[in-house]
Amino acid sequence: MSGSATATFYNDGDGNRIKATVSGTTTAYIGSYFEWIGPSGTMIKYYYAGGVRVAMRTGSNDPLWLLGDHLGSTSKVANYNGLSEHSQQMYKPWGEKRYPTGAPTLPTTFRFTGQRSETGLGPSGGEGLYFYNSRWYDSALGRFVQADTVIPNPGNSQSFDRFAYVGNNPVRYIDPTGHRSDCTEQEIAASDETCEENYSVDDLSSSLQYLYGWNIMGDWSVEELITLIDAAMDIISYVNEITSGGGASWFREVTGDININRVGGVSNYVLGNTVNMTFSWLKDPDNKEIFAHELAHVWDNRTATMHGSIGATWYGGGAADELTKYVGGEPRNLRFINGTSGIPIEYQWDTKKSGGGYGNHSTADYFAESFGWMIYDSSAVPQGNISWLRTVIALQSNGDQP
Repeated sequence: MSGSATATFYNDGDGNRIKATVSGTTTAYIGSYFEWIGPSGTMIKYYYAGGVRVAMRTGSNDPLWLLGDHLGSTSKVANYNGLSEHSQQMYKPWGEKRYPTGAPTLPTTFRFTGQRSETGLGPSGGEGLYFYNSRWYDSALGRFVQADTVIPNPGNSQSFDRFAYVGNNPVRYIDPTGHRSDCTEQEIAASDETCEENYSVDDLSSSLQYLYGWNIMGDWSVEELITLIDAAMDIISYVNEITSGGGASWFREVTGDININRVGGVSNYVLGNTVNMTFSWLKDPDNKEIFAHELAHVWDNRTATMHGSIGATWYGGGAADELTKYVGGEPRNLRFINGTSGIPIEYQWDTKKSGGGYGNHSTADYFAESFGWMIYDSSAVPQGNISWLRTVIALQSNGDQP
């Protein structure tokens, strides 16, 4: 397209798109199952079988069958009776449209490797930019338009090209998340021993060490480490909005060079320079907020002016004390078990909202819950806390202490 386009995208706390406005047209989304512009006749419903997108229906029209290639791209759409073709599209190796030219456009935006194409963003007549969940991909360039925030495999020199797509091997690999290349489903199903996922626990641990100075201790799964990475990215993305792109440097300053450990029991906790996560942590649907909460304790300790490695979460003197004073409380006693310490009722946590009343247990947790839910559900945070947190983050990013 000529000129420029204005686009705004809204996501929920888990990073799922819920609304997009591109060049004045607004589309609402419910996961990958529904999307519509406004009138009921524009609503598109998607149907899945075994986790695979197999059909779609627009309004009350007959359903259409979606057929894919070995990369999961939508390459052909069949009419409901399966006897005639509705449309088809073939792709060049990097995702550009190859064939046929002048044919009916596919009715779905799920195209190359099953990712959404935003045709309003990009050259006229092209596929536009593809959204790969964490960043955007340009099939005309064959590269991402944003740098990767992680290095999934530090042992592979290809991983250090932060804009490269699937290690520059698009015929064999796909990238479901925008962070790493995976084998195609066909190769996995065939148990192809030469096709291995381009990440492991060791790779991800090395990446976290490289990016944030985190020392990963104990037994972790790939899924758990990816959740840690996702939480870190969510925080950095949020802080980028406050600091004009300074999220990564602020995050490394307040949470860097710590241990991330696995422990038994039912409670996650921070002791000194170590974040201890339970083996059941990942099962909680709010697992990323829980980890952000623990990182807030690290931040609190970093701002303490006394008491060494135990710091603010025990004896105060850090950011949690300052937030408590800001909302009208008076921090005292051991900060991790001291209740609300005089915080006015209107500033305490509403037990009906996200996070329940856990933030009322202590002033250290009041601060940590405010930070965690500011990232993942700001409507749950008591009045005034968000403005205070954002101001402190902006000041710290500029090298000032509040």
